[in-house]
Amino acid sequence: MNVNTGETSNPLLGAGLLPQLFFGVLLCFILYALMFAAETLYKMYKRLGSSRIELAPKTYMSPKTRTITQDPNNPMSKPTFISDNELSGIEFSYSFFLYINANSFGDSAGLRHIFHKGNTTIYPLMGPGVFLHNQKNSLRVYMSSFATWNNYIDIDNVPTGKWFHLALVLQGNALEIYLNGNIAKKLNFTGTAPYQNYGDYCLFSPNGVQLSHSIVPSTDTDGLNIMKQNPMSGMISRLYYYNYAVSYSQIQALMNEGPNPDMETDSGLTTPPYLTDNWWVSQ
Repeated sequence: MNVNTGETSNPLLGAGLLPQLFFGVLLCFILYALMFAAETLYKMYKRLGSSRIELAPKTYMSPKTRTITQDPNNPMSKPTFISDNELSGIEFSYSFFLYINANSFGDSAGLRHIFHKGNTTIYPLMGPGVFLHNQKNSLRVYMSSFATWNNYIDIDNVPTGKWFHLALVLQGNALEIYLNGNIAKKLNFTGTAPYQNYGDYCLFSPNGVQLSHSIVPSTDTDGLNIMKQNPMSGMISRLYYYNYAVSYSQIQALMNEGPNPDMETDSGLTTPPYLTDNWWVSQ
């Protein structure tokens, strides 16, 4: 005699636990693949729609100060639009070459200005700010955040008397510093996010900043000393901005361009031989 209990069979439940687990894993994999493909296509679209901003495409010698205005009403401006948040957060990149004269150093402690984005007073907007230590061949890179202006990282033992390439790449809430194509340091932003500003760019600023810790507690214990009338002694070349994080292969390609042999100088100065293409590739 057949007894009808009123229950209906579920083909999925009847298939057993193992096939159900396999089906669930397969579904998760498909969803992950679709999300990865969507993010890849989105980034490709962003790359195609974004071109680099050549802030200082030539080679520029200190101590002459140069301002790159961000005023959209100024026909000479070169606006660098802030990063549209990628799926992983804020992204942007800077690429440039530096030449530090061997006689750039002194006995007193302090920082010598190379370039920054912010206002003419330098402090507190530095997004970013790149400086040379006066007493040693070390760079300091600042990047303001929403929590504090005093976020920085030092890159020690940078070359002097020769050109080298630097890339600042912000992605994943961390600022990565690449020296000649190799990652040198990484500045993490924990519990906050980098602060982008709409200020101008300034190269080789003569302005100084002297702050003591007792007056401005947000400084380090030895305060902040950006030396007045004493920017880095040397040159900067091919300063470019991207509103996304450039890849490792792009960094290599930028480095292989070398510094620009077209040098913006005052009359009477001649182009040094180390600005020629064959000098760079032969080193």
